Amino acid sequence: MTEESIRDLLIEIKTKLEIALTQQGDHETRIRALERTKWLAIGAAAAAGGAAGRLAGLL
Repeated sequence: MTEESIRDLLIEIKTKLEIALTQQGDHETRIRALERTKWLAIGAAAAAGGAAGRLAGLL
């Protein structure tokens, strides 16, 4: 391998690594948003269940 081909390979590796790190950050952000939405839905379901139980008790 020549010095130039090694340099080209290093540039290619660096570029791919930068892209992978960016995508990983985006992936982490999406996972956190999904987890937050899940807990909001669980809270809403619990509140709705409590309200339905109270309403059923009044009837």
